[in-house]
Parts: sequence; C-alpha cells; structure tokens
Amino acid sequence: MEIFLQSLLNNRHKYQKELQQAISSFLYRKDRYSNEFSIVLIYIKNNQYNYEFEKIVRQTDKYIYFSSDLHCIILDETSSKSYIKAAENIQYSLQKLQRNIFYTATVSSEYHFLDAANMLSTLLDILIYAIRNNLSNIVVDSTILENYNHL
Repeated sequence: MEIFLQSLLNNRHKYQKELQQAISSFLYRKDRYSNEFSIVLIYIKNNQYNYEFEKIVRQTDKYIYFSSDLHCIILDETSSKSYIKAAENIQYSLQKLQRNIFYTATVSSEYHFLDAANMLSTLLDILIYAIRNNLSNIVVDSTILENYNHL
C-alpha cells in the first residue's frame, strides 16, 4: 500500500490534469443548468475487476481508468444529499462481485462551486487521508478533512 500511496503522490498532478479534462462538460452543465455532479475515486487493494465498472455506472456517468487499482467515476446529476449514497452503492456492487478492500473518496460539485482545481485537489487529499488512516470499505468525503483540520 505504501508503494501505491507514493505513486499517487508522485502522479498527483497528472491525475488532476486528466480529471480536469474529464469534468469539463460536467462543469459546463453545472454552470449553465445548475446540474450538480460528484466524483468518486476508488483505490482497490487487490484489484480483480475488469469491466465491472462500466456495467455498474449509468450511461450519463463517466468512468475513468487510471490504473488496475485506481478508478474514478464522475456521477452526473447527483446532489449533496445523494452523492455519498451513490458512492456507497458503487462500492457495494463491486463488493458483491468479490470481497475486497476499498478506499473510496468522494466530493460533490455543490460544495466546490466552479473551482474545479480545489475540488480535484480535495478529492485526492481525501483518498490519501483514507489510505493513511486505514479507512477501508467506507466512503469518505470532505467532512473528514474538515473534522481532521479542527483537531
């Protein structure tokens, strides 16, 4: 896991750049039509999933393959009330296929307005925090960082 964490830190800028490009149409719809979206980033410790992600996401969502153990899903039309539940449903669907260890981070566009750079940076911070603190098989959002910063 340390190797993955170091790789994540070393490739942080690359991932943020790829995500920035991937969310451009979602940002447009948010700005123009107030359509909220969220992003789920999943590290799978023992990845044995091939095409399962594409089967469990909706047609309006966008799946991004970063590596065999790092996956991202942009969830269209998810509000601040439903984005955590949506991420939990994805993790549950994968867990039904095969028991595994997941580190799952999620953010909602509703909390980040149009600041995509901050949104993506926060997403990666959450995943790093979850891995370092062994918060496996639960969905972690930005409230964990807010609570951590107050300690």
